[in-house]
Amino acid sequence: ASDGVDIVVLGGSSVVSDPVVEHLSSCTGGTVARIAGRDRYATATAVSKSAFDSADIAYVAVGTSYPEAVAAGPIAALRNAPLLLTRTESLPPETRTELKRLGVSEVILLGGTGAVSSAVEADLAASYEVSRITGTDRYSTVAAISASYFEPNEVPVAYVARGDLFPDALAGGPAAVTNNGPVLLTDQTELPTATAAELQRLAPDSIVILGGPAAVADDVRASLGQYTKGEVNRLAGRDRYDTAAVISSTLPSGPNTIYLATSENFPDALAGVPLAGSDPLLLVSDKAVPGPTANRIAAITGMPCNPRVRVSTFTTYYTPGQDLSLIHISEPTRPTR
Repeated sequence: ASDGVDIVVLGGSSVVSDPVVEHLSSCTGGTVARIAGRDRYATATAVSKSAFDSADIAYVAVGTSYPEAVAAGPIAALRNAPLLLTRTESLPPETRTELKRLGVSEVILLGGTGAVSSAVEADLAASYEVSRITGTDRYSTVAAISASYFEPNEVPVAYVARGDLFPDALAGGPAAVTNNGPVLLTDQTELPTATAAELQRLAPDSIVILGGPAAVADDVRASLGQYTKGEVNRLAGRDRYDTAAVISSTLPSGPNTIYLATSENFPDALAGVPLAGSDPLLLVSDKAVPGPTANRIAAITGMPCNPRVRVSTFTTYYTPGQDLSLIHISEPTRPTR
């Protein structure tokens, strides 16, 4: 355990409420702070400002989709580069200002023109050297992002997460940074051709699946075995919060900072991996600190950290023996059973 571990919440009070932030102050002897802007673009800029005084390269992804950004986050961290967000048809003023502040010379766009338009590309090309990494779908784009940085037979571990859910892939970013490996995406029940081709090219020493069989089926796990001479393992918990906690347990001990992001929406967390690096990135909800997250924070800080359960005026029913710390009660229009 470390003394005085700081906790940093990514995103404003609309995604992680002030009571959650206040509750976290009892979980550490360090500081509890929030990095946020008025929207997802300004938040990404604020994250960049907190991490970088300057940079030669910046990655720019669309702010309304996550696959490109979750794949590029670890690479950006390894290249000491920020990850900023843009609208499809126009560059937000906050992103433009941050690129200028950083003094970048090269901008790498993530995704095709349906994600980041030719107009944004032309706008940036007036001031920077601009290139684009893209594919025919999310799986091939993510594979192309991996191929832009990682060389064959030099990858200790490749991480594979479900492509239509963001939490496991997001929480896996610091593990990918720590172990110098890519985050690739798969369908729940079938390994996409583009992902298989990239794994074939990389020949990683081992493969780690992020999430349990409900996220990535055992049939996919079996098919992954042909792309490595090593083992195919899982990092998984009972839910997305527990999985993030399990992933963080594989990171270097004694971090100075724990980063927290909402599990319910992706934009505010997308720029967080280049900031977090090898430090843990755990998940909360807007009004709750689930049991697995609280337990993992306590393990890192060495201080008690009680779960914060979202309460409601309505009655909730539970199965005997259920862990009440995991209950996250919404506020329905009528009582639910």
